[in-house]
Amino acid sequence: MITALLAGALAMTIPQQQMDTTFAVRPGGELNVDVMNGTITINTWDRDAMRVHASGSARDVDIDHDGAEVDIDVESRGIPRSVTLEITVPRSYSVAVDGLNIAVIVENLRGSAAIENVEGAIVVRGVTGDVKVESVSGSVTIENVRGALSVATVNQAIRITGSRGTIEAETVNGSIVMRRVDSADVEASTINGLVEYLGTVHDGGSYFLGTHNGRITMGIPAQANASVAVDTQNGRVQSEFAVRVGGNGQRDFSFTVGSGSARVELESYNGTINLVRPTGR
Repeated sequence: MITALLAGALAMTIPQQQMDTTFAVRPGGELNVDVMNGTITINTWDRDAMRVHASGSARDVDIDHDGAEVDIDVESRGIPRSVTLEITVPRSYSVAVDGLNIAVIVENLRGSAAIENVEGAIVVRGVTGDVKVESVSGSVTIENVRGALSVATVNQAIRITGSRGTIEAETVNGSIVMRRVDSADVEASTINGLVEYLGTVHDGGSYFLGTHNGRITMGIPAQANASVAVDTQNGRVQSEFAVRVGGNGQRDFSFTVGSGSARVELESYNGTINLVRPTGR
């Protein structure tokens, strides 16, 4: 308690620094950001330049740029002080963000995005390159991405909407919700949480949804061609399809929609499996 009060008193005595700088860069480069504590927002513009606005512990921000590559580090001296970074990069840039307790927003890139933290919400919007996210206790929100997705967190949820491309999503204590998704290759699994997929089912595609303690909802459009395999040990199966049950009753069976071109596998140990026909969702 005394330590917390002392830290708060020290924070009040430290003036808030500001930094605002803009410098020329070559298009198609890479931005690397390393921050221990704070908030990072990365957006884009149609200029061959980068703008960095920092507040909070701005005097600890170190910028190293050489042509197309830019490194931004926030030095840690003792207890990491919080810094807020607002960075604007050329649209063609790729970004890599690494930190401890950081919230991250990345928007509108044409390059790739790689984000790793321990705590803090991560939001990626409007990126047309590949996206890789790894967190321990951070929720992950992906919106309107047009590249391959690899998303992993441990103690929070993953939400993917309006995106197109392959999806690998994994969490332990959280749900995975995928809506308005266009993908031919999906693998999503959790231990304690629900898994939901409402999107396209492509001919020749592969779709795996798995959970140990949670519900699975799989949307199969009316025009889809899919071979569906369902497996649940202690759960129930609810289906909007007229299916012929085989194997061990309703706990282990398969059926075919259309030509059966795509492969759909649904596994839940203790949860209900819902098979639905999406109608405009």
